[in-house]
Amino acid sequence: MVDDEPLVLELLVALLVGHQVDTACGGQEGLQALERQTYDAVITDLVMPLTSGLEVVAAARRAPGTVVVMMTGWQQRDPATDQLQGVDLAFPKPFERAGVERLLGQIWQQLNRHQIPT
Repeated sequence: MVDDEPLVLELLVALLVGHQVDTACGGQEGLQALERQTYDAVITDLVMPLTSGLEVVAAARRAPGTVVVMMTGWQQRDPATDQLQGVDLAFPKPFERAGVERLLGQIWQQLNRHQIPT
């Protein structure tokens, strides 16, 4: 989870109880975390100082199978543009518990699609 607002990170962590969640306060911390390990899913804010969410998306895309979610208060997102930028899902801010639960379901669906049959 990458966002430059600590309160947003705290709220999302509280709503994701039962899931392992790493947080990064800002894009630079997000990039550093992605250098250290890979994640099943990366949820990043779009607009952050110094390092944008698009830079975080590009770094997350280096790990095949990672589901990338763009979180933004900008309501007029274009899904076609998101796909070109490597975004699997868009998540609007502000959000509420039901929206986070729907997002989790969508992430699980994406992860199941990325799994390679054995």
